[in-house]
Amino acid sequence: MSTTATTRDLRRPTTAPAIFTALHAFLIIAAQIPALLDLTSTQKMLGIPDATSARFIAFCLIAIKGYEIIGAFQDNWAVYRFAIVGRIAAASMMVMAGGGWAKIAPFDIGSATLLACCMWFSSGSWKGKRV
Repeated sequence: MSTTATTRDLRRPTTAPAIFTALHAFLIIAAQIPALLDLTSTQKMLGIPDATSARFIAFCLIAIKGYEIIGAFQDNWAVYRFAIVGRIAAASMMVMAGGGWAKIAPFDIGSATLLACCMWFSSGSWKGKRV
């Protein structure tokens, strides 16, 4: 039985950034699936008057986190770097939007910080090693 390049590269996350990214992505997806079905709490919390917009935001989060899960199973550091930049950019936009969005921004900044710390410890930089 031969394996393709895509299935051969997928493996159980074993590094700290891979484990953190996979767990974070699974939790966000688990929170967004009910949001697709019942939009009232999401709309009220974020101040989104249109149900279609709230559903689109939930769908986009599921798609982005699906990409991060694939990156975690491949232990792809480019995905981790993109996730950090994306979370900081998203938090900045949330703060500028204000309202309920500003309440969510610290979670994105916190998850970006935790992921950066996981990457730093996994790379051995804290031991003085160069990667």
